[in-house]
Formats: sequence, C-alpha cells, structure tokens
Amino acid sequence: MKYLAILKDSVREALDSKVLYFTVGLSGLVILAVASISFQPEPAEKGLQTIVGSLPGSKAGFGAPKAPLRYEVENFHSLNNAAAPWEGEYRFDLVVREEEAGVFKLFVWVANLQNLVGDEEKLNPEDRAARKRLLKLQREAAEVPREKLEEFLNERMRQEIAQVTPEQMSRFLREQLVGRGSLEATQVRLADSGPGILRFAIEARPREGAYRSWPHTLTFLFGAVPTEWHTALGPMVYGVEDTLVGSIGAGVTMLLATIITAFFIPNMLRKGTVDLLLAKPIRRSILLIYKFIGGLTFMFLNTVVVVVGIWLVLGLRSGLWAPGFLLVIFILTFEFAIFYAVSTLFGVLTRSPIVSILAACFTWVVLWVSGLAYAFVDLTRELKPFPQWVYVTVDTAHFVLPRYKDLDILTSKLLARDLLAPDSFERQMQEKTFTSINWGESVGFTVGFIAVMVGLACWRFATKDY
Repeated sequence: MKYLAILKDSVREALDSKVLYFTVGLSGLVILAVASISFQPEPAEKGLQTIVGSLPGSKAGFGAPKAPLRYEVENFHSLNNAAAPWEGEYRFDLVVREEEAGVFKLFVWVANLQNLVGDEEKLNPEDRAARKRLLKLQREAAEVPREKLEEFLNERMRQEIAQVTPEQMSRFLREQLVGRGSLEATQVRLADSGPGILRFAIEARPREGAYRSWPHTLTFLFGAVPTEWHTALGPMVYGVEDTLVGSIGAGVTMLLATIITAFFIPNMLRKGTVDLLLAKPIRRSILLIYKFIGGLTFMFLNTVVVVVGIWLVLGLRSGLWAPGFLLVIFILTFEFAIFYAVSTLFGVLTRSPIVSILAACFTWVVLWVSGLAYAFVDLTRELKPFPQWVYVTVDTAHFVLPRYKDLDILTSKLLARDLLAPDSFERQMQEKTFTSINWGESVGFTVGFIAVMVGLACWRFATKDY
C-alpha cells in the first residue's frame, strides 16, 4: 500500500507536468505510422528476379560506374500450383552477364576460399586440390623478391580463377539462393557459356523461412506512398523493430522519460513535502527505493503501450509475429534504470531536477560513445589495426561501465532470431559478430552499477538532516 501511494504521487506529478500527455500522444502517432506500412509480396517471377538481383557482384562498387555482374531470370516455369509464391517450385534459367570476362569466376573463387578451411579429409577432391595449390602458393610467395611479389600474386590468382569448375560455380549459386532467398536448388547446371555470358539451368523449391526471405514491396500511408524498396520481408520488419524501437525509439524514450522522472526525487525533497514524508513510519531508504521503483513503473507502462502497439500492428500487417520483441519492454525499462539511478543520486545530492537531467544525459552520452567504441574495436581484434593501448583503454572502460550498448546489440540478435531466416546471410552475420557479448555479463555488471548508484543515494538520504 505504501508503494502504491508513492506510485500514485509520482503519476500525479507526471500528469501535472503535461509531458506524460505528450509521450502518450507521440506513442500513438508512432503506432499509427507503423500501422500505415504495407508489405506487398511480389509475384513469383518478379520475386525470383529480385532475389538473384542481390547476388554478389550485382551492385556497383564505390566509384564504379557499373556493376561487374548482372543476373537475369529467363525461361521461367512454375512446377506446382502453389497458393503463395514463396511456396512454389520453379524451373528457370539464370543468365549471368559479365562486364569483363572471368569476373563471375572471381566471385566464385573468393567465396570458395572459406570452404578450404577445416579438416582436409572432409573436403571434396576439387577443394582438396585447391587447398594444396593455395598452400603451395603461400610457400612460393615467401621466396619471391618484394618488388616482384605483386606481379607474382596477380598472375597466380589469374591461374587459380581460370581453374574454377562448373561444379564450384553451381555450388556457389546453391549457397547464394539459400542465403538470399531460402530456396533449395535441387538442380544447378551450367547449360551454356560464351564471352561475357553464362547460362545456368536451375530448379528450386522453398526451404524453412522462405516466407521471411521472399521479396516484398514496401509502401507507406496505407499504400498512398509507394517506394522502390523491393527486399525480403523479414529484414524489412527487423529494420522497423530494431531501428524504430531499439535505436531511435529507445533514445527518444530514454530522453523523455529522464526529463519526466527527474522531477520525482527533487519534488519529494522540497521543504514541507519531505517533512511530511519523514514523519511517517517508513525508513528513509525504503521510501527512496519505492520512489525509484515508481519511476521505473512509469517507464514500464509507457513502454508497454508503444511496444505492444507496434508488435500488434506489425504482426497484422506483415504476418510475422516476433514474440522476442515483447521482451524489449523489460530491456528498455532495465536500460532506463541506469539513467534513472544516476538521476536519483544527483536528485538527492542537489535537489535540482535540472542537475539530475544533465547528469543522466551526460551518462547517456558517455555510455553511448564507449559502447560504440567497444563494438568497433571488438570487430578489429583479429587484424589489430590500432595500437595496443587503444584496446586496453576501451576494454577497461567497457569493464567498469554499465553495458548499455551491449544490451542493444543483444536485443538486435534476439530480434534477428525471430525475423531473419535461419540460413540467411544476415542471420549468420548477426550470430558471428560480437560473440564476446553475452546476457549474463551485461546484465550482471549493469545491475551492479544501478545498485551502487541507488545505494549511494539511499545512504545520503538516510544521513542528511532535513
């Protein structure tokens, strides 16, 4: 009952500040904007063209006038009467047009390098031979004079690319169709080749996650605003949930919630109010903790509205339901506890809401910068392009500070498991990056920081003479 009375008092303060009405209205507008997004599946042949149009080499590189490769679907045939295009089985010709002869083999050779890593006994004869040639090349390169090394490597690479076989090209296309469209190619055969053009006869059927990987067209305002975005449904929905809520939405929500709740503690410590509260039979530390939990409850309820609203409208509009997205409610509330703990401490120390807001915002900037720095440095550990002191400094800051950005990274991985197809390249990339970040360590260190901040605030509140 004491907690509910304090929570009621906090809600009353929020209502009096009028900011609560703004946050509720803003949440409603965001939900309405998301509800206006339409996801229209592309028909079978067009969808296949979109999938193959994303294969390696289909986009122009930085500064390049044209893409090195162009993929086209020809002689398309449907092999079954599927109710939806992502459930169909298809036969078609995949035509690869090269801006320069041999470019396609170059992409195949580069992609095939990762297949040469591992136990040699598990490799097929072609890969085993390619691995032996690569090891031999490494030994020979060590004996080549430095001024002739580039010429030597270029010549040997051209020789290796020339030895790419039709079977390796077929495997490359099989892997790409799985990773970019969840299509199992039951047959891939090099049907014809000529100067600057290769033709592959392909038969394909859907795999698990084909719906999430099938290309859709995105429109806004209930179809009134069309776009040229033609991409897989899963990454589209993932982008909305992860970017709108996990990145932009989280930052805006933290800022607004920090401003609103920054008044709770200083208002409680005003002359007259604090005298009345301290006259009641409740320990000071318990009173402050109840006030702290009241602020978290305020954030929790606001987060429930926007997250559940977005989850419902996105699920209804796209047909993809990501239950992990609902956990964002608790994650955002937990992240807010970091800044509210700082706000609470400075509210007790200064009794100034402005100082509490500035302290919480400064903490947000520090954690945001340190989190991005750690994420960037963590991706470069194998290459080590920076001096050792950079890694030591960043790792030390990451160790002592709460793991705000780590929680964002883990949330992105959580959403990816629900929305991205298991075999998609995007999902694989999510799983392979930031493997050193885990829930147990991130939550544990963050809880410790919150406990220290709130503990110091309780100690100061309990010993100060009002």
